[in-house]
Amino acid sequence: MTERFDQREFVRVPNCSEVAYTTASSGKKKKSEAKDISQSGICFIVEENLEVGTVIDVSLTLEHLDYCFVAKGVVRWVNEIVKNRRYEAGVKFIDLPEPDVRKLINYMNSAKRFDDYQ
Repeated sequence: MTERFDQREFVRVPNCSEVAYTTASSGKKKKSEAKDISQSGICFIVEENLEVGTVIDVSLTLEHLDYCFVAKGVVRWVNEIVKNRRYEAGVKFIDLPEPDVRKLINYMNSAKRFDDYQ
């Protein structure tokens, strides 16, 4: 039997920020809630079963830094959490500009320090 280990390239931190996303097919902006974030991607809750491989625009406000950015991303995985109604979607950022990567790293470092005090 082969064990599967979940290995991530970057550390993820919990995040409850509001996320807005738009798929090219609908062109309609939809709001969601982030579950966690890293410098390479985000996991958030959606009310539609997004197709793996779908390219989306993601808009996210990093609360502690009072910073908002928009990024392109590709849906890498989707898990159903409430039958036919709610899903977790894992999205990998595409070509995220270096200043946004630095802001994400700063955000994750500040969130980590905050967690250390609780």
